[in-house]
Amino acid sequence: MTSENILKLHCPDRPGILAAVTATLVDNGGDVRDAQSFGDDDTGEFFIRMHLLLPSKDIAAFREGIAAVADDFGIRWELHDCAIRPKVL
Repeated sequence: MTSENILKLHCPDRPGILAAVTATLVDNGGDVRDAQSFGDDDTGEFFIRMHLLLPSKDIAAFREGIAAVADDFGIRWELHDCAIRPKVL
């Protein structure tokens, strides 16, 4: 069974961020359905938003893997399960 998720992250821009994130995704059996990335020259920040499919059993492993990548690159990240609708008013 797979789980749809949205990964949002940002960090200081430098080479290799996207490669490290996608390698972690592949290592955990995931797949990118849609992705946007943006490097802001004014702030030096890099932003990514990815729509992911992850095997439900591997989400915890993916969280651990992305946390390790985050430590290496100074990434601030959020992973949201698409099945859980946010409460809005």
